[in-house]
Amino acid sequence: MKSPTMTSEAIQWTSLVMEALAQATKHPHKTITIDVASLEAYELIDNAVFALIAEGNEAAWRIQIKKHTLH
Repeated sequence: MKSPTMTSEAIQWTSLVMEALAQATKHPHKTITIDVASLEAYELIDNAVFALIAEGNEAAWRIQIKKHTLH
């Protein structure tokens, strides 16, 4: 069974990706950027965006993920 923290984080990431998708759909000529600070978050979001693309969601092509280094 997953811990409540893991479930909460998954819901937050899902919400973030779906919000970016909504913005990409609403603004078809704009690239939407999701900023992340960890490799784990980058991979999680990248997999989610790739899944949306694989499902044929055209707006997902306009979502980019940008990883920032932690200082």
